[in-house]
Amino acid sequence: MTDYPIKRRLTAILSADVKGYSRLMGADEVGTVQRLSRFREIMTDMIARQDGRVVDSPGDNLLAEFGSVVAALECAAKIQRSLETENAQLSDDRKMQFRIGINLGEVIEDGQRIYGDSVNVAARIEELADPGGICIARNAYDQVKNRVSFGFEYLGERTVKNIVEPVRIYKVLLDPDRSGMRIKTSRIHRDKKRLGAAVAVILLLAIALGWKFYAGRSSIDPEKPSIEKTAFHLPKVPSVAVMPFENLSADPNQDYLGDGLAENIITNLSKIPSIFVIARRSTFAYKHNPATARQVSEDLGVRYILEGSLQKSGDRVRLNTQLIDALSGRTLWADGYDRKLTDIFQLQDEITQKVITVLEVKLTEGEQARYRRGQTKNPEAYDSYARGLDHYRRFTAQDNQQALRLFEKAVEQDPNFLHAKADIGWAEQNNWRFRWGDEPKRSLTRAQDLAVEILDADEGHSTANALLGTIFRYKGDIEKAITYGKKSVETESNGSDVIATLATTLMYAGRASQSLDLIQRAMRLSPKHPDWFLFTLGSAHRQLGNYQEAIAAHESWQNASPDSPNPYLTLVYTYTLAGRSDDARNAAEEFLRKRPNFSVNKWEKRAGYADPSEVSRASRAMIDAGLPK
Repeated sequence: MTDYPIKRRLTAILSADVKGYSRLMGADEVGTVQRLSRFREIMTDMIARQDGRVVDSPGDNLLAEFGSVVAALECAAKIQRSLETENAQLSDDRKMQFRIGINLGEVIEDGQRIYGDSVNVAARIEELADPGGICIARNAYDQVKNRVSFGFEYLGERTVKNIVEPVRIYKVLLDPDRSGMRIKTSRIHRDKKRLGAAVAVILLLAIALGWKFYAGRSSIDPEKPSIEKTAFHLPKVPSVAVMPFENLSADPNQDYLGDGLAENIITNLSKIPSIFVIARRSTFAYKHNPATARQVSEDLGVRYILEGSLQKSGDRVRLNTQLIDALSGRTLWADGYDRKLTDIFQLQDEITQKVITVLEVKLTEGEQARYRRGQTKNPEAYDSYARGLDHYRRFTAQDNQQALRLFEKAVEQDPNFLHAKADIGWAEQNNWRFRWGDEPKRSLTRAQDLAVEILDADEGHSTANALLGTIFRYKGDIEKAITYGKKSVETESNGSDVIATLATTLMYAGRASQSLDLIQRAMRLSPKHPDWFLFTLGSAHRQLGNYQEAIAAHESWQNASPDSPNPYLTLVYTYTLAGRSDDARNAAEEFLRKRPNFSVNKWEKRAGYADPSEVSRASRAMIDAGLPK
């Protein structure tokens, strides 16, 4: 490695994120991504106009730097006022409110990126801001207090995560009526806060020291969940929710490492038929909205909670984890690990095996081998793959291309990394389905070739089977699609996505009763499920003649994805078949506003139903409702 001089400089740092982003994604993934993209464009434009620069924008976060704190603060205020105007047009459950933190400090410059404690402090200050508000550090306040018209409220010294010294925080008063005001927190109030912080630190230390030795008590919530309040009946087999691992590293951009570890454990457990494990999407909805074991148990209908924290330092990783019985409030098992980063693959297998052992689940030799297949032991390949997943989950054209490049890099680093190859296939499938790539036909062909290559190496690879089944459905070979879909479910019996994929294929095949059973199973495994689950649920009900249930499902889909035209189209012919002609015409008008170039004839060519009579019935219903032939 070539040595080069470290560049340090002083800069004003602005850090922003969305309050309640996981909840928004859980309610409407596609709509949230679209609104985030729109809001980010507004912020980026304002930052550029204020002579600032966007440094990074992972997930719902945005990091920018400015030549002066005054510029950073004036830009932040303009951003919040503009976003307030945008949010005024949205319903309360769709509003996207950013929190902004500003700090002044020295950073290390590495190309276009900046690093250092000053960046981390800005991120921690941001977390203390109100939704739609701004907080700044004392050193930033000293630069602007007599140079801007805003008021300020002193919030006192705050101890923030991963920062040794307490940080003095000021809240920016954006209300014009409070311009120039300086509000100080009373000493009594400050002393209470300091005392509370000290007590909190002592309690945290006590928990940390006692965690391994007092496994009979839960560090999350001693109160037992109410069986009567659980959203679902508890399964007869052991039921587990694996929560996202908290990132304790100095760099908040290291989240992907803990996310990847938790997701791999979920995938491992999903391949074991005698364990019920909640899907990643539902547990990761709590990532930025921490919940007690009781709440998670009641929301998701599970008995056991696996949680932990991860910290990467150099080439080492420190991990603490515990398994909690939410019904009794007891910690069944807790342990801490300090390993080299290269051991992270062994770690995830050890944790999986420990959960299996504690829950007294007996595995066959085949089941033990199954959850270890398709992984890598190459740390560089794992890192590339985990970063790729982080982009893939954001579900935009740009992120899909970035994910594709990272998955390809992972395969270059380990040509036998089957999971990475499978996700190249899914990213290419996205390019074909959403026309995100320049050559959609080539993308679909590549996805199919990769799925076949993976299955030649491991015929039980669930993700590759699901991918190949999906491709055959696109190509109209329903029987092959069902065959591969069933193989994917056989090897990942708790995988909500592969189960829902098979359910969708069976629905297009006209096997509505089987489809309904499977999609309901998938939704139980993922209570905070993707919106497209509702399409399959409603379509299966429609084919069975359950029109009220079908309408309820499609209306829920419409409410979850108001910007998408697809729910309106399915409602057009479902309303018509149910005899609700006025509602059908209204849905048709709204659909045409979103898709003015639509024609029934074009839809018929890509409808995908195996039974021609189903296509004809839907087409007649669309035309009756006023859609152009």
